[in-house]
Amino acid sequence: ALAYQGNFEKALSEWKKTLAINPGKVDAYYNMGWVFERMGLLSEAKKSYQKALEINPAYKDAKRALERLQHR
Repeated sequence: ALAYQGNFEKALSEWKKTLAINPGKVDAYYNMGWVFERMGLLSEAKKSYQKALEINPAYKDAKRALERLQHR
């Protein structure tokens, strides 16, 4: 909800807290990628999406996001 409200810094902070508790939380990496992408931090977004795929290679949303970023 924070990211959709444009509060990207707070959203990232919350996702980082989630990952500190549960480093295997694949959705947290994907969502961080989404936030980084909206912030224009494309290399950080790619890293987050790639981490999501390391945890779950079948994560379709992360695959699509990385493919989309390859064209930017």
